[in-house]
Amino acid sequence: MTFIQELEQAHDLHFNQQQIEAIQHTQGPALILAVPGAGKTTTLICRTGFLIFEQHVAPHSILSLTFSRAAAMDMKKRFNELFQSHVHANISFSTFHSFCYRFLKAFDRELPAWTLIEGKGAPISKKKLIAQIHFSLHHEWPNEEVSEEILRQISVAKNRDATIGTSSMVKALPEIAALYESEKEKNRWFDYDDLLRHTLNRLRSDISLQHQLQRQYPYIQVDETQDLSPIQFQLLSCLLSPRKNIFMVADDDQSIYGFRGAMPEELFAFTHKEANFSIYRMETNYRSGAPLIEAANAIIKKNTSRFDKQMQKRDDASTSLHLHICNNPEDQLKQIESKVQEKKDQGSIGILFRNRISALPILNLMESHQIDVNVRDLQTNFFRSALYRDFRAFFLFSLDSSDGDALDQIWYKFNGYIKKRDYQQLRALDSGENLLRRLIRTADLPTYQRRNLQRVEDCFHQIQKQRPSFAIETILRDLNYRDYLNQRQESANYRGEVDSQHLSILQTLATQSVSIIDFLSRCESLQARLSRFEKPQSDITLSTLHGAKGLEFDHVLMIDLIDGILPSAMAKKQDSFGDPAQMEEERRLFYVGMTRAKKSCSFYSYTRLDQAPSAPSPYLAELQPFASALPADEWGIGSSVIHQSLGQGSVQQLDYKFIWIDFPKHGIKQFSRAFVARHNLLKKSDDSK
Repeated sequence: MTFIQELEQAHDLHFNQQQIEAIQHTQGPALILAVPGAGKTTTLICRTGFLIFEQHVAPHSILSLTFSRAAAMDMKKRFNELFQSHVHANISFSTFHSFCYRFLKAFDRELPAWTLIEGKGAPISKKKLIAQIHFSLHHEWPNEEVSEEILRQISVAKNRDATIGTSSMVKALPEIAALYESEKEKNRWFDYDDLLRHTLNRLRSDISLQHQLQRQYPYIQVDETQDLSPIQFQLLSCLLSPRKNIFMVADDDQSIYGFRGAMPEELFAFTHKEANFSIYRMETNYRSGAPLIEAANAIIKKNTSRFDKQMQKRDDASTSLHLHICNNPEDQLKQIESKVQEKKDQGSIGILFRNRISALPILNLMESHQIDVNVRDLQTNFFRSALYRDFRAFFLFSLDSSDGDALDQIWYKFNGYIKKRDYQQLRALDSGENLLRRLIRTADLPTYQRRNLQRVEDCFHQIQKQRPSFAIETILRDLNYRDYLNQRQESANYRGEVDSQHLSILQTLATQSVSIIDFLSRCESLQARLSRFEKPQSDITLSTLHGAKGLEFDHVLMIDLIDGILPSAMAKKQDSFGDPAQMEEERRLFYVGMTRAKKSCSFYSYTRLDQAPSAPSPYLAELQPFASALPADEWGIGSSVIHQSLGQGSVQQLDYKFIWIDFPKHGIKQFSRAFVARHNLLKKSDDSK
């Protein structure tokens, strides 16, 4: 009995010819191009066993590297499940960072004198250090988005071995980056990215050390190779022995970590540089079926920078597609609730989204129904955002007009027209009384100003008694907070699509609350829930599209699919400047999300966001020919509707873009669904089906 047959019999595994050839590859460089659901990690693990048991390769001479700690742990667990009873020696399944740390610990005498500023026990966090540097240069503390952008830009530059450039979001970014490196050098601190850089420099400066590692690890295996950065590929080149026994598993169509420095073109360059690469294509998807596979192939083929491969389905597997075009995010939430109720006893459900804040209304909904959910990759900064903190301050001040801390946050952001001098005098004495009344009574104000402040006080009194959704509208309209938001557009780091989605999330949370106190309590509960790392036994998972990579669900719900979120506004802007790399990554991100599905995949968009028209993601139009169900809407085929000028008619046909209506006096008319929704031209008739 062969090694393959023993594996199949002992562990109920079944390998196709592509997998068998890959498992039995032992000499020279090899690249496994694996589509989603092809069993690539299982193939890599079994190939490790084949080297040990059939080729008698010493276990300690095999170095298996991967992108993330979770992936390394998964590889080790799966290897142990198959072979632990037969292999007692230590096998290295490691991330690049942990490998570099072990290397420096063994070969760099200065490492013990340095301190890592990431993880537990760090003397200072990277974010705090960046904030201090930003304040020293600009005399203001950076907000969350600016801090994260600085850290991202620094990390990408290091991983791509590039100089850091300017940023529209960050003033003096190169100076901040230089001071960051200087402070680390002065205090003998290092971060994770420094591990890669120091290891590479050490190996390049000591050829004998390179040869020592090459002798120690004559066999190198790399999983998720498409996620590697240029500096990690440079490390691989240093580790590669003259026999070039490197075994790489990749799917360039799933490269979605450009924000961490990954560049799939580096994979193309690496395979072209090393001669005699054996290419194995694992193109059978054992997870999904038609029509999803046909749709996914059509979508990803629009990218130009990719290896040529064609995903195939197994046997008669079926995965249905469903498009839902909702009126607004609140309508989307209702439809998601209905879908979850429909599917909750039919297997696992993955609710996936581009931005972390999309999880908040759904998590709030699930908690209100006492439904446990798993959460992944959801450390959102929504509750630290300026917009949320402003509305929280408005609400707190409406509940307690003596709350000076709340008023400090917002006094210049509404139409009270309060002078800074008057406000400073007001706050100099904390009397515990109604601050607006005290300002009216004590400040030297003209009559019109007193009347305006009385109007503002009345608004806050109304807010206290209103439902949160109405209170938000009062703040935006009657206190002119929307004007303040519009003025922010002049800021260099303003991102309108972020404010729009934040405001939409706030509104959706508000509609789920009956009072301001209830709203604030729910937000505190959500903050606490997101900070907990518990993993309840639940078939429902909320995750970003990035966090869902490597997972699978019976049913996938992809939400908030509007133009400007997926693809992102930033990617579209870069594309307009002639740089399509980010747009191609956005398409890969959509592809990754839909290929998590086993039985069904539902896509949700809406036509209005924050009182303005929104366009569905352009990827949805590409899906339409493959959809097995028509878009959910307030009408369907046969529905009776009323047009503003044409009168009553009957829906004859509809698809993603258009709707055809038969009017008795005018015949069949075709309308753009987006135009109809934007101008509210149609309404459902009372006698509709």
